[in-house]
Amino acid sequence: TKEPTHTAYGISTYTCSCGDSYQEYIAKTTEHTYDTAIVTPPTCTERGHTTYRCACGNGYIADFVDALGHSYNSVVIDPTCTEQGYTKYICDCGDSYESDLVDVIDHADADDDYLCDDCGAELYKDSDDNHDAADNCSHICHKTGFLGFFAKIALFFWKLFGTNPVCECGMAHY
Repeated sequence: TKEPTHTAYGISTYTCSCGDSYQEYIAKTTEHTYDTAIVTPPTCTERGHTTYRCACGNGYIADFVDALGHSYNSVVIDPTCTEQGYTKYICDCGDSYESDLVDVIDHADADDDYLCDDCGAELYKDSDDNHDAADNCSHICHKTGFLGFFAKIALFFWKLFGTNPVCECGMAHY
């Protein structure tokens, strides 16, 4: 009538031609029946596997599959006159990194109003009618001599650590 399992007795029913019947219990099986399989797919960083479960709660893990590794999509961020450009690599799992840095670009002044068309920084006019803020800027970063040398050392370390400061006059340092 009912097959035995690892967790339940089985039942055998005996019936006579006269209509009488009786039942006997069949002993539980001694072996686990792993009839539930739960598949865990691999991710970028973790192996996949299958968990096999018996109705009694016993289980084991097998059928391992290697991790897939990251699959990055790239997004290019163009440089501006105030910030470096770069390429951002993004995986579907959320992992990301940035590389391929591109230096800050020069200010643009297409309408000759001495204001940067992109960031609004004031651009200075020099004697040659060029827009060169560094020549007319009075900030220490544009000085010569000892102070200028000191400023250039500071700018070197800023660049070494990945920053590209912009002077108050709007000129970027390289």
